Amino acid sequence: MNITKILIIGSVVFVLLFIFLIYLGVIPGLKIGSKSQPITMEVWGVFDDSDAMLPLIQSFQASNPNITISYRKKSVQSYESELVRAFAAGKGPDIFMIHNTWAPKFRDLLYPATPDAMQLADFQKRFVDVVQRDFTYNGGIYGVPLYVDSLALYYNIDLFNSAGLIEPPKDWDEFEKYAKLLTKRDSKGDILVSGAAMGSGKNVLNAFDILSLLMLQRGSQISDPVKGDIIFDREQVAAASDALKFYTKFAKPEGANYSWSQNFANDSHEMFALGRAAMVFGYSWTRNSIIQKSPRLRI
Repeated sequence: MNITKILIIGSVVFVLLFIFLIYLGVIPGLKIGSKSQPITMEVWGVFDDSDAMLPLIQSFQASNPNITISYRKKSVQSYESELVRAFAAGKGPDIFMIHNTWAPKFRDLLYPATPDAMQLADFQKRFVDVVQRDFTYNGGIYGVPLYVDSLALYYNIDLFNSAGLIEPPKDWDEFEKYAKLLTKRDSKGDILVSGAAMGSGKNVLNAFDILSLLMLQRGSQISDPVKGDIIFDREQVAAASDALKFYTKFAKPEGANYSWSQNFANDSHEMFALGRAAMVFGYSWTRNSIIQKSPRLRI
């Protein structure tokens, strides 16, 4: 897996199978064929409800009345495993969204775009280099970005206010300071309220993305951007190691920054929704998930 592309794109680009955009008319050029033969196409996705896709689907079906598109929203937690099981049983969807890092392992299940739909040269003009590296292979185009979702810090306003904090931390130094201040422990030293959901790979959602972000901000480049070879340069390893040390110290009970227990049964987003974590990292879809669980939580 090419780590460079994940660092650049934040590991959050979700792609819609290229053929879907062609079918929906976003990218012209596909000859659908006979309009007399009825066709049903099943589409799988995450995050977006069917009503978000409905205008695109209706617009396409108005021009292609013989084709019916059935959209199914799946859980982000089980999406990949559901895809694998469905294809193993020969019942996989016709069109499906994938994470940008999944392209290599799902490539055998994807058809490249036809040359009359889009030429590789045109694709290279439309999208940044990282998209080309993720979604092209041997001259074929296997997907395009649907959207880019940025990693952001969510914080509990009431917990901040109770600690005398008005604004979120402006840098990592303040983040570290706030995490200490917001963490509450019982008489045994066990964490009751976590100042920051950081440090673990087991129960911190998006842990890989957070660590990648820290590495990127420290200037770490652990693979060659052209060849994809792993770089074991001393300076690069030092930057990556520094990022790893910073991330993990929040989950070390013996350290001064201890603010997150690896033994929490609930994951970081669940703990935040329960009011037991003051700061957590997530994406735009994280907000809806939190609000559904705790509608009155002020974040």
